[in-house]
Amino acid sequence: MEKKAEISPLEGKQIVITRSVDQATESLRLLEAEGASVISIPAIAFKPIALDETRLHNLVHNYYDYVVFSSANGVRFFFEQLGGKFITEIRERVKVIAIGEKTRAYCDRKWLNVVYSPVEYNAKALVQELESVDWKNTKILIPGSTISRKELFEGFNRLGATVDTVPVYDTIMPPRESVMDKILEIKRSNVDCYTFMSPSGFINFLRLMEINGNHNYFDGASIAVIGTATENTVLDAGYQVNIKAKRATMESLVSSIKEYYQTEQRN
Repeated sequence: MEKKAEISPLEGKQIVITRSVDQATESLRLLEAEGASVISIPAIAFKPIALDETRLHNLVHNYYDYVVFSSANGVRFFFEQLGGKFITEIRERVKVIAIGEKTRAYCDRKWLNVVYSPVEYNAKALVQELESVDWKNTKILIPGSTISRKELFEGFNRLGATVDTVPVYDTIMPPRESVMDKILEIKRSNVDCYTFMSPSGFINFLRLMEINGNHNYFDGASIAVIGTATENTVLDAGYQVNIKAKRATMESLVSSIKEYYQTEQRN
């Protein structure tokens, strides 16, 4: 007798994702493959910032010993700002530290010399892992967002390195009118799970939906997050986190959501 196909615990679940337009495709694919019905509202968007020419000159001419990327967006916008200039020099001269699987993969696609990726994929863990290394007289460049957390900068400074942070992109909230159709769809829907991948994505979602401190808004639904920073932002706002990804990837988040609803079904 042919074995009956197992039904995913996400079959028929209504799930909201809040990633940017260019990042949402992967999330949609993974969740819809599990039978979920997905509403994608881009709660964040990214805007490039011109790369500081002095820092670029210093980077190319071997002033910096390391470049640290904490996100795939950091790599992406950094190279977009280069516009094809100095790529060979950077590949040959610069040692790269990449935080996160997606960041490492993006660096590998650019043929960068990644010399280290932390076991745990967050800034605090990276600094802790590298405490045994002598960072005195080491010069580090950290390209990132205008709202990047200061943990990396402060951590490497504490270890004795000279650190420059340079914003290469800005994280913004899309105009409310541009996502009004999604806002109305969410309001009409019986949402089972809301997913948040960054603190800014969560904060912007509250603003877009005009939740205004309504602590009952998520009642009857679960909140799933990637990362401790996102989790803390949700908790600080007075809401409960039901699901947290074990690793900082969308695949891990989907797996954790499945596990949560599987357990719920058994109970």
